[in-house]
Amino acid sequence: MLDDTRTIKRTALIEKAPSLQKSESGWNGSLVADGQRVSVVPTTVFTYRPNKSERKQLRGSKYDPENSALASLNVVNLDTFMHYEGVRQVDGSILARKIEFQHAELEEGEAKMWKQLTPKVKEPNFSSFRPGELRLQKDKYKLVPSKEAQDYISNLGQSVILEHQIDLAAGDPLKIRFQFYLIEDKSFNAAAYPNGVVVVHSGVFDVVDNEAQLAFVLSHEITHAVEKHAWRQHEYHKKALMALKIGGAVGAGFGGRGVSDMTTLIEAGIRNGYARSLENQADRVGLEGMLASGYDIREAPQSWKAVSKKFGDRRTNFFWDNHDNNTTRRSYLMSEIRNNYSAVDFSNLKKDSDKFHHVAEIVKDSQQGRKKVKMKVKS
Repeated sequence: MLDDTRTIKRTALIEKAPSLQKSESGWNGSLVADGQRVSVVPTTVFTYRPNKSERKQLRGSKYDPENSALASLNVVNLDTFMHYEGVRQVDGSILARKIEFQHAELEEGEAKMWKQLTPKVKEPNFSSFRPGELRLQKDKYKLVPSKEAQDYISNLGQSVILEHQIDLAAGDPLKIRFQFYLIEDKSFNAAAYPNGVVVVHSGVFDVVDNEAQLAFVLSHEITHAVEKHAWRQHEYHKKALMALKIGGAVGAGFGGRGVSDMTTLIEAGIRNGYARSLENQADRVGLEGMLASGYDIREAPQSWKAVSKKFGDRRTNFFWDNHDNNTTRRSYLMSEIRNNYSAVDFSNLKKDSDKFHHVAEIVKDSQQGRKKVKMKVKS
């Protein structure tokens, strides 16, 4: 399996209140985050690092933000990221060597990004099958002209939003106002913008087999927004990539074209390797959203099998691919289910609904209806 299934070094939001006790020897207990069970023992190093806003407030004080042992759980809440390192155990849990907590915040640049992505919507004409329009900055999409289909996608998406995001107060700057749109596009895809706008391609209905698989697609995209993937990717390895670019520029300046090309290759490896790790996180945390809503999480790996059946598969290119291939993602999810959900009773979990297949037909009929309207206009 993937390297990060054995030796773990990740960042994720805490999903549930920690179950921890402090003694003279250290902390004991467990945490649930990142779709994982993280075990804590007295040798686990616990620290708290202030975020950017908090560091500004602490300037001039005697507080040492670089070396702060965690004294109390009072600073840990469901807005908290944990940076954790550890090793996978036989029972599937992760034995943590080190955990660092840091409060999530909406930084100025991220808030600006959210505002720039405010959606502009022109509603469809449902009676004439005329699609609406969705604009997000420079992106433009055609909305499927069916209110029933749009409502279905929206309701399903709202049902798999993670609980710790729902529980945030309405005025909390970290509260994401999720909005779901079904767009006309035959490709199998969906995308989440940082401000919670989720775009689902109509082609998804031609690939997934049931509602549970569609719930996984939506839960995966919701995770991208909740875990701040766009902003984390923006911030990731800034210094390392800058140093790499400087090195490449110097090499190219002295006639070292090969050095410059190698620098480009390494940069691609860094960026895309990190992007793949975020996709893995969206897959495994997406299982949490599914399960909390009562969906059979075994259908998540089946969705990647359905994609392979429709489009085939290929090997993952280490340098150029920002997603692992379908077979790897299916195997990865099967491993996660084995590691973290062995105690789940699957007998009462939802797999499908008549509504899913009804909406799939609506989407198909909507496309055919548009064709008929076009033919009438031409004649």
